[in-house]
Amino acid sequence: FERTARRRDGSSFLARIHGRAIDPQRPADGGTVWIVEDVTERRQFEQTLARARDEAEAASRAKSAFLANTSHELRTPLNAMMHLARLSAAPDVEPARRTRYLNQIVESTQSLAGIIDAILDLSKIEAGKLQIAAVDFDLGQMLRSLQGTFTMLAVERGLAFDFELADDVQGRASGDPLRVRQIVSNYLSNALKFTADGSVVVAARRLGRRGEPGHEQVHIEVRDTGPGIAQEVQARLFEPFTQADESTTRRFGGTGLGLSICRELASLMGGRVGVESWPGRGSRFWVELPLPPVLGPPPSEPAPAEHRLHGAHVLMVEDNPVNMMIAVAMLERWGVRVEQAGDGRQVLDAVKRAAAAGRPFDAVLMDVQMPMMSGHEATRALRADPLTANVPVIALTAAALVSERDEAMQAGMNDFLTKPIDADRLRATLARWVKPSD
Repeated sequence: FERTARRRDGSSFLARIHGRAIDPQRPADGGTVWIVEDVTERRQFEQTLARARDEAEAASRAKSAFLANTSHELRTPLNAMMHLARLSAAPDVEPARRTRYLNQIVESTQSLAGIIDAILDLSKIEAGKLQIAAVDFDLGQMLRSLQGTFTMLAVERGLAFDFELADDVQGRASGDPLRVRQIVSNYLSNALKFTADGSVVVAARRLGRRGEPGHEQVHIEVRDTGPGIAQEVQARLFEPFTQADESTTRRFGGTGLGLSICRELASLMGGRVGVESWPGRGSRFWVELPLPPVLGPPPSEPAPAEHRLHGAHVLMVEDNPVNMMIAVAMLERWGVRVEQAGDGRQVLDAVKRAAAAGRPFDAVLMDVQMPMMSGHEATRALRADPLTANVPVIALTAAALVSERDEAMQAGMNDFLTKPIDADRLRATLARWVKPSD
């Protein structure tokens, strides 16, 4: 048997006590040997192993549920896109209905892209490859832009939607605006999704006055009057693949990655996240981030990207006809003069011919994976020729991994865009490399 025993020095330990008769044939007539064994470390080790096993099994179950749910989450927008596209293509569809179908296709593609981005973000974080930027940006403007993004959803759900931004967060700050926006957007999306009535409020302030400790720290929170979250669930909400319960997944969807990514992003930026929730009353999700204020006058506004791109000479390189059609349509809408190439060898011929004729390309949008000669090989060949060595090359790839970006940069490419190509990102990226026309 086991019981707690005490040593001579007064400390306690877990003892395993067992006895054995000296003469097993006549135990009543002989003596008994008693052995006291200290099993404290053994039991602690066994308990540690048991906890690790339970945690591993729980993680395995969560991942299995995540994979099954993600399959559903991916197939749902794909199914919608496929059938809505067929409905839109029907010759007898009324114009208003066709427009509605097309808008729903766009919403489905955005949903699908969001799921894929979340999975890729998590893979980058786990591989230690996600990089945080440090740029000057207008913090107040970035937060207010979220109001425009989410107001329509709040109106559709009949919710009051308000922003409470302190004066000290209205100016410029230094940090990663894309990732700050990603965290707050996730909080807002959840709040608006789960709140059936009442309100959602975004509040932001600095934690100290100018010159005081904490002034560089910005506290942003999203409050809602939703159903609230049980205390025992709150502790694991920021773990990967976690949602409040299975009924949440069935009713609202989602992969269970959003809050986990928020926590990791905040940590990478030197901040932290948290939640306070009261069942039946609502929740408050918050993030605190070091976003030092930037003093001095703001930089002069650059010319709009459309003006910079008007008349630019761009080579579009893509072996997929549909992707080519989409990209060319975008570029021509901005007044870009577009030439096309379908593989790396055509790229070399076109760029050399244009340079020799005295009308070089302002930029090359280069698909990475192509037949005959890849985008990497074509770029290396361009860099090796003095006539074409300086033409800006922007990689276009469906592979969003950091290793792919690194390989593109090593090949001599100047920038990197992932497919599906977002019009705003394409326009902004091209504007960085195209020289303004005289």
